Amino acid sequence: MGAYGFVNDVLYLEASAYRTLDFNTQNDLGTDPFGAPGLFNVAPYWRIAFEPHWGPNWFEAGTFGMVADVHPWAFPGTTMTATFPQTDKYTDFGFDSQYQYQGDNFWFTLRGSYIHEIQNLDASFANGLAANATNDLNEARAYASLAYGNDNRIVLTGQYFNISGSPDPILYSGLASGFSPNSNGLIAEIAYIPSVSSLGWWPWVNARIGLQYTWYNKFDGTTVGAQNNNTLFLYAWLAMPAFGVDLGPNMPIKAPPLKAPPLPLFTWTGCYAGGQVAGAWGNKDLTDTTGVVAASTGFTSASLSINGYVLGGQVGCDNQFASNWVLGIEGALAGGDISASTGVAQPLGIPGDTATFKETTNYLSSVTGRLGYAWDRWLCYVKGGAAWAGDKYDAVGVFLGTPYGFEGLETRLGWTAGVGVEWAFWDDWSIKLEYDYYGFGQRNVTFIDATSGNSGLEDIKQAIQTVKLGLNFHLLDAAPWWGGSGELKSAY
Repeated sequence: MGAYGFVNDVLYLEASAYRTLDFNTQNDLGTDPFGAPGLFNVAPYWRIAFEPHWGPNWFEAGTFGMVADVHPWAFPGTTMTATFPQTDKYTDFGFDSQYQYQGDNFWFTLRGSYIHEIQNLDASFANGLAANATNDLNEARAYASLAYGNDNRIVLTGQYFNISGSPDPILYSGLASGFSPNSNGLIAEIAYIPSVSSLGWWPWVNARIGLQYTWYNKFDGTTVGAQNNNTLFLYAWLAMPAFGVDLGPNMPIKAPPLKAPPLPLFTWTGCYAGGQVAGAWGNKDLTDTTGVVAASTGFTSASLSINGYVLGGQVGCDNQFASNWVLGIEGALAGGDISASTGVAQPLGIPGDTATFKETTNYLSSVTGRLGYAWDRWLCYVKGGAAWAGDKYDAVGVFLGTPYGFEGLETRLGWTAGVGVEWAFWDDWSIKLEYDYYGFGQRNVTFIDATSGNSGLEDIKQAIQTVKLGLNFHLLDAAPWWGGSGELKSAY
């Protein structure tokens, strides 16, 4: 049950509440009642989305969340309906954004999403169903789609996905790695829409035929044998004509171009997309707070000076106001290798004993606001906002003649701040030089030795700095909700 509203055709608001259906209803719908982790109490859900559109362009940026209290099954894997009196609490929050250009005979769509889940496993931990009292789970997806042809009947889609979370040898004991839910890979899809609803009640009016291939780089915490889970999926569906054809993104029919006063010959007002390359360096400090690693390796701390690179892209929108001031928002995602390793002295000094600690940051992402001052085609700015880092830690070697290999994985939330200068060397193109500082603070990370099964929490403090060079293509003169024309810059 819930309610939603669309304010001024630009702001979407929703508040809803969900709960588990009774067993009879689930059985009537063909759903296994025991497929869920337990019985849900009433779970509130909310969503806020900003959805402006101008001419053939549609943009969406939003946030959403849900909180669910679950009573786990007391006898999982059976049909017994008893549950534990304690609850596991799942708190999810996410961000998503989408841009779509609707041409005369094609639609182009870019979409990204990130969901972070905090799991307070009071029931599972107390009853031996989880090794950790608190876990987290993260999902990031980046998506591009092109629908073309008459009535956009052919749809090509590419997607990158990354799922990461806290290692838990009990909760994830049934997975391929036995410890971790981490998976990432690519999805490619081609679909054909035989007809459209404008042709009437012909039986194929609402049909879609598609071929989808999923490729795994990592599956359930390991790259070993990950490709064995690759999937080729051929599908076809048919729906009631009254519901219309699914063309992929649920976007409204394009509106006529909006009229507005002309802009100056050049303005920073508008939206852009581009690429970036950056050099990176930073510090990582590890302290063994539980003694688990120390008991198996003989060392208790390590400090690394990391360095490397990242490559990626960014999208954003700016508004130039009061003549020279520029206010904007930007989302960025970059992947690469920022790493270092160090040998750690073994205090016992036993010949043959070794210890090496390695840290790798695989990606950096951020959602930031920026404020700048413009001199015609030059813009100096400061920026700040939220940041995420994907990290992998390894502690490997031999202790007392026994090899060990601890691994820790995490996606860490932090903050970022930076300064930069950008020069529009052409009406559609600009280049920027930017410095950013990423602060990720201190946090416990679970390390697991896949050989012995030993695990423990390690305290890790980290900070990263980058200097990046970016190139942007300015898609639009200005969005009409800022008072501009909303036309493509190349047509200006």
